[in-house]
Amino acid sequence: MDICEVSKVDILGCLCSSYNPKQCLYYCKSMGVLITAKLLGILVGQALTTKGHSWGGYQLGDVVKGISASHMGWYRLTKRYERNWPESIATEYLKRTTDSKRFDILCSIARNRDRQTKDLPGPFDVVVHLRLGDVADRSRQTAASLWQRGSGSPGYYVKGAEYYEKNAKGLPRNATNIYLVGWNHHGSSGNHVTSNRYREYVLSFFESKGYNVVSR
Repeated sequence: MDICEVSKVDILGCLCSSYNPKQCLYYCKSMGVLITAKLLGILVGQALTTKGHSWGGYQLGDVVKGISASHMGWYRLTKRYERNWPESIATEYLKRTTDSKRFDILCSIARNRDRQTKDLPGPFDVVVHLRLGDVADRSRQTAASLWQRGSGSPGYYVKGAEYYEKNAKGLPRNATNIYLVGWNHHGSSGNHVTSNRYREYVLSFFESKGYNVVSR
């Protein structure tokens, strides 16, 4: 399956705001069966470097959806990304278009980088992005509560068991491997007990369904 051969259902679920460039490597191959947004968590690139800069503040999803530009304008946003993350997918996207939600351009960028990237999951592997870090670790809920109910509004970022149970029924029959990707430092520092425990719940859920689960 081509990395961008995906259904256009729920395409606005481009939620990859990774603080770790390698974290997003594993999304694009399995976009068609991505659980969290059912679609689009595009990689940031396998060998990107940000000399002197942190990945904190890098938000690919908000760039593509036009949310970031609505706050500071396309020109200023482009300059900021060129300065801080010159080799990133978001910067290339900003330089190639001044339109939001150009998923054809996003897929073109990802497709080109896919040719340069090794160690990606196979075309029938399933990649599940977990929103770890800020929402979970700042929540008053326990990991057990988040697993049972999810994080609720606003955003509904952390998904509960019912969500996974529902979507697991739609996974390809020939899928055997599940890759969990998430960055527990996303917008959060300090203790990540809740994030880590929540990830264990998700991992155990897919293992109980008979999948081989890899957490990255």
